[in-house]
Amino acid sequence: MITVITPFYNAEKTLKRCIDSVLSQSYKDFEYILVDDGSTDKSLEVAYGFKDKRIRLITLSDNKGPSYARNRGIEKAKGESVCFVDADDFVTSTILETLNVNADMSIGGFDIDDTSAYPTENMLDEFLKAPTGKSPLNYVWAKLYKTSIAKRIKFDESMRVGEDLLFNLNFLCQAETIEYLDFWVYCYNTGGAAGKQIINEPLNFLACITPLYYLCGDRRKVGHWVCYYALKVINQLFVLGNIDQAQKIINHPIVRENLKYYKGK
Repeated sequence: MITVITPFYNAEKTLKRCIDSVLSQSYKDFEYILVDDGSTDKSLEVAYGFKDKRIRLITLSDNKGPSYARNRGIEKAKGESVCFVDADDFVTSTILETLNVNADMSIGGFDIDDTSAYPTENMLDEFLKAPTGKSPLNYVWAKLYKTSIAKRIKFDESMRVGEDLLFNLNFLCQAETIEYLDFWVYCYNTGGAAGKQIINEPLNFLACITPLYYLCGDRRKVGHWVCYYALKVINQLFVLGNIDQAQKIINHPIVRENLKYYKGK
C-alpha cells in the first residue's frame, strides 16, 4: 500500500482539484492523509466534502508549517511507500502506478510553466550548477519514498524554507536503490501559496551543507559551491547588520576548510 500525504493551509481555491487528482488514481491500493495546518479559510470544509474511505483527515489547531504537517502525516502512514502532493498542485492519474514501490526512492518528472523537467542520475551535479532551478532535489513531490526511511529522518520542523532539499539530502544518504523516470507525473502550480525558494535563510543554508557535502563524491566541487553561496549569504547579512549570523557561517568547519581553495565563480 502507498500513503499519499497532502498538508494544506488556506488552500480553498486549489484543494478540491488536488484531492480529485489523487482519488482518480489508476492504482487503487493507497490511503490518503490530509493534514489541515490550521487553515482559517474554507479549506477544511472542502476536505470534509469528500466521503472517500481512503481519506484520513488530521487537523492542527494552529499553523505549524509544512514540515510539521508532513511529519504528522508520516507518523500516521500505514503504507510501505509515501508520496507527497502539495495542495496547490495536482498529479496525473497514473503517478502511483508509474513510480516504483520497490525502490527506496522513485523520482518522476514534473510539468512547470508548460515545460517538463526530468530527473537524471547526474542530479547532484546538476543541482550544484543550478541549486535554485528545477532540480528534483529541491522538492519532495513527484517522488515515492520508502516509508521506513522517511519515518527515521522526517522533516526539520524548524525550517519553513529549504526543508524539502534537506529532507532529500538526508534521504539519499540512507537510500540504497533510486529509480529515475523520464516522463512527468506531477503538475506544479507556480502561483501557489507554498514557499518555493530554496536557500535564502542563513540557518537553512547551514542545515543543508553537511549532508550535501558528504553525499557528493566530488568534495572539491561541492566545496566550491558551498563557498560561493556562503559568501553571497554572508554579504547580505553584513548589509543587514546581522553580524552574529554571518559569523556562524564563516565559522562552519566545511566553509572554513574550503575557503582556502576557493578562487571565485
